[in-house]
Amino acid sequence: DERVKANEGESAGDQGSS
Repeated sequence: DERVKANEGESAGDQGSS
């Protein structure tokens, strides 16, 4: 899930993108 959110937008990743 985190990778998908990170792909859409780092700000969207609540868990924290790479």
